[in-house]
Amino acid sequence: MAQREGSVYLWLFVVAMMLFVLVTVLFVMKNQEHEEMGGKLVKAQKSVAEANDANKMLANELRAVKGLIVGVNLVDNYDDTNDMIENLKTNQLTSVLAAINQANKDLNRKPHPAFTNLLEPYALYPGTFKEYQGIRDVAVQERDKADKTFTAAIASREGTIKTLTQDLQEQRSQVAEAQQVSEDCASNHLTVVERLKQEFEDKEEEWTEKELGANRQLQRKDSEISTLHILVKKLQSKDRQLLTLADAKPDGKLVHVSNELGKGWVDIGRRNHLKNGLIFRVYRPIKGGKKMFKGRVEVRQVDEISAEVRVIEQVDAERNPIVAGDLITSPFYDQKEEPIFVFAGTKLTSQEMTEDFLRAKLSGYGVQVKGNVDINTSYLVALEDYEKTTEFKVAERLGVPILREKELMEFIGY
Repeated sequence: MAQREGSVYLWLFVVAMMLFVLVTVLFVMKNQEHEEMGGKLVKAQKSVAEANDANKMLANELRAVKGLIVGVNLVDNYDDTNDMIENLKTNQLTSVLAAINQANKDLNRKPHPAFTNLLEPYALYPGTFKEYQGIRDVAVQERDKADKTFTAAIASREGTIKTLTQDLQEQRSQVAEAQQVSEDCASNHLTVVERLKQEFEDKEEEWTEKELGANRQLQRKDSEISTLHILVKKLQSKDRQLLTLADAKPDGKLVHVSNELGKGWVDIGRRNHLKNGLIFRVYRPIKGGKKMFKGRVEVRQVDEISAEVRVIEQVDAERNPIVAGDLITSPFYDQKEEPIFVFAGTKLTSQEMTEDFLRAKLSGYGVQVKGNVDINTSYLVALEDYEKTTEFKVAERLGVPILREKELMEFIGY
């Protein structure tokens, strides 16, 4: 009995468990179905929203189409389609005709007469479109030809770019090699430069001293050459400055002489730089190139082109008097420049005058008396022991004429 009751309870428990499982499964299935329905509802709502957006877009597009047909400002007045068609027939026909006429004009055709309805222009479209299509085909062919040319040019350019790129790489490689060689040379050059710089610094002082010595020697030589050039010119211009009457050249001549008055006139004057007080020797050339001394005259009054002279000495007034045509000469006179005298020696041998008086006398004749001999010196006056002086040595080297004391006294009348 107890065993049977236990079996019943067991079966009841099993049935209860099965019912529980069944209920659980049904619950789960209901939940899944509910979730699927929720997902479908969401999708449906999304589809409705998309449809609404599409409707709004179509409405906007429809309004835009209406605006194209009747005009944007008149869309609200033509909500009915029939009204729009009628408006298109009556108001837009002119625009269609203008477009067709423009096409005819482009094709060199005459304009078409006005249309009464929309069906009339359609008969013209096929022919117009056909011709436009032919024009388009030609344009397409030209475009394709241009494309081929452009493609060929691109290919040629790419080949050129490739060649240039290869050349550029080769040149870069050569440049890199040249840079390396240059760096090596620069390094070697620095070494050589440092060595040469050191040698130059070692020799610089020696070269400088040699250069200075050479420059000094060159300056001396240039000075000597310059002095010799001046001397040559000076000697060429002084061929008239003579020491003796035998070698004298005339400075002028007497144009008139009055022996009763003891005076005469010469052919030189102020224009020839003649000055009062100068004493000239008077001579006349004779046979054999010799000169006969006839006396001396002193300048008393100078005019522009002539001068009056006083006869202060005549060698033979009765048999060989001073007359017109006789020539005159003096070492103190030079028509081109003022004579320059330099005294050399210790003292005068004459006791009748002093050296200061002689200098003053020469200055009165227009002669410059200087202390040193140079290339411009006209005469060196030889006093006692003149051979030992520096002035004599310089005068001898420069070729300056030597005027002895006795000859100088004769010229000035002592």
